[in-house]
Formats: sequence, C-alpha cells, structure tokens
Amino acid sequence: MPIDYDSVLQSLEQQASRLSNQREDYAAHLTHLRRPFDDAHRFQDRFRAAQGTSHQRLDLTAFGNESPFEQSKFSLNEEPERYVLIAVDGSQVYPDRHKPVFYGLVQAVSISLHYSERSVHISTKRRTQLIFEEELRQQSSAMRAINYQRYCLEMKLLKYACEEATRDKGQVVLLVDGMLLPAAELLDPTNTGGKQMPPPLVDLLKTSQRTHAILCNYVDRPKSTSLAALCAASQPSAHNALRYVPDHVLLRDVLKPAHRTGIMRSHVSLHDGEHLCVCYANFGKGTGNSAVIARLEFPEWCSSAEQMAQLCAILQRHVRLGGGYPFAMSAAHEESVIHNEEVRALDELMQEKLAGDERLAASPKRQAKALGYRGRL
Repeated sequence: MPIDYDSVLQSLEQQASRLSNQREDYAAHLTHLRRPFDDAHRFQDRFRAAQGTSHQRLDLTAFGNESPFEQSKFSLNEEPERYVLIAVDGSQVYPDRHKPVFYGLVQAVSISLHYSERSVHISTKRRTQLIFEEELRQQSSAMRAINYQRYCLEMKLLKYACEEATRDKGQVVLLVDGMLLPAAELLDPTNTGGKQMPPPLVDLLKTSQRTHAILCNYVDRPKSTSLAALCAASQPSAHNALRYVPDHVLLRDVLKPAHRTGIMRSHVSLHDGEHLCVCYANFGKGTGNSAVIARLEFPEWCSSAEQMAQLCAILQRHVRLGGGYPFAMSAAHEESVIHNEEVRALDELMQEKLAGDERLAASPKRQAKALGYRGRL
C-alpha cells in the first residue's frame, strides 16, 4: 500500500515555510559566528582565555602553537613516491527472531593500494564471522553485540594489513570510515566494570605507533558541532543557538579548497596517555559541485607537519578519484556489503547443516507474512 502523500506533502510545506522564515536571521548569525576565521591569531588568544572560563565543556582544545581558526595549505606535491593506503569497512546482518536460526553475521574487508614510483597494485582481505544464539543471549543487546563484533573485526583486519604493508618499506596510511572511537562501541558489552577501550583497537594503536603508520579516521560531511562551540566560546556575543551549527555548514564558505584548519586536541585519551587530535580539511568540489569538507581524527603521534602534509595530499588524490569520497574507502565498502541473496543462501545452508535441531522452524508471524493476506478472506 502506498504511503499517504497528502500528509507527507503537508509536513514538507510546513517545514519549508519555517526554514524560509529562519533563513535571513540564520545567515546573519552564521556570518558573525565565522569571524574567528577572518582574524585567526586575535581570536586564538580569546579562545585560549575562554577555555578555562567557558560554562560549557568544549569537546576540542588548542594543540601546540596552531590556531584552530588558521588555515594551512596542502598540495599533491607532498604525496610520497612510495606508500601503501589501506582502508577498511564492514557490514552486518542483525539477528531475526522470526527466522529458524537466531544468528548474527559480521564481515570486514580491507583494501590495500600499494603505490611505487611507476605502478600501483591492489590487494584485498576479507574476514567473515558467524555469531550464534548462545553468544548473543549473553549480552544485554544483540544489536549492540553485533556492532561491537563488527568494529573489532575491522580493527583486527586493519592491524594485520598494516603489519603486512610495512614490508613494502614505504609510508603506510590507515583509513577508518566514521569515528575511530564510536560512542556506541566504546563500552565493551562483555565488560561489567565500566568503560574499556576495545582490545583490538589498543593493538591497532600500538601497531600504528611501532610501525610509524599514519592512522586516521575520515568523517564525511561532519555533523558534529565541536567547531561551532569553539567559535562561540571565542566571542561570547555569539547567538547561543549557533553553538549547534554542524561543522560542515560552518566551514563550507570559509575553509578554502586544499586547506585544513589548525590541529585541535580532543578529550579522548588513547594509548600511552596521548590524545586523539582533530582537524578539518576542504578537498575541493565533489560530484554535486559542493565543497568536500571532512573531519580527520588521528593520534598525537601522527600529527607532525610532515605527516599531516602527506596525509592530506594522499586523501586529496583519492577524494578526486572517488568523485568526492576517498576511492579506497568506497572500494572497501562495496566489497564488504552482504547482499540479500547471500543471506538467503546462508539461511538455507544453516537449515541443511542443522537439520536435527528441533528448534528450526520459522515463527508463525513469518510464515503468515510469506503467505500474504490478499485473497484469504
């Protein structure tokens, strides 16, 4: 049955009217909020003074001598002649209580692009893991347990690919899609004592530091509001509502193409007491002719000027190759997707291999849905 388009259209018209009324005031306030980018050094002093007095806890603080509002240019000329770029992504199948077998499935794929002076070659690695009812029932949430297992599988695969890539004797760059420390997965579901960093992430951090690999997570079109909070703290007269402007909106008209912001330090503590650092970069125009604004997060030991120049140059090339999103990350995503026909084949295989289990029967609800209701009255 089609959706009720009359109700949807009415809601859309109301929303359009609200946005039209807000647009002019919003634009004026946004211009005021962006003032720190016009005079980075003056507002840097104000920001440092505000850090200790702001009544709101700021997600990001100043790092080293760089101003958060200062722009640094990067160039493809900084791209190393020899390097390996590794991206990882994953997918999952959540448990369905109406299926004959209650299970979850996670899959992770890494894509390694090996660049030398004259050539490039690609290698892939795939890991798939089945999680059965006995393990899922031990957790407070089956969905959360699946998310955690997928995250751990991705980190393990990235660590393995990093160790293998160091044999090429070039710079290794590791790319993670989304947040390096996603809030939902930060709590280990098997840990009852409180927050605990997932062990595979700890191993990956140690490997990155030992091998001098640049570890970075790439957040496309960042909707966090961390930078707006910094701008507001630097000028108390800023409109309070603008503390919640998404970072990509704040930066799209002020951060120049092929430039990054200053590096900032987050409150997230990593291996050996070092912190997660953050910057934002403009990688030019995407397929929709809009600015490609990304949030980059990386450990402190990956924040030197040389490392940042190499990282941004490599990402700029791959964003161009990918039409606005890093090519390697798109490839890892495509390779990791679990398709519906694969799930159906797996369901059939399970019923064949576990045929002796008396619990193997679809729920009455699922059987009724399969029959449909039309023509049964």
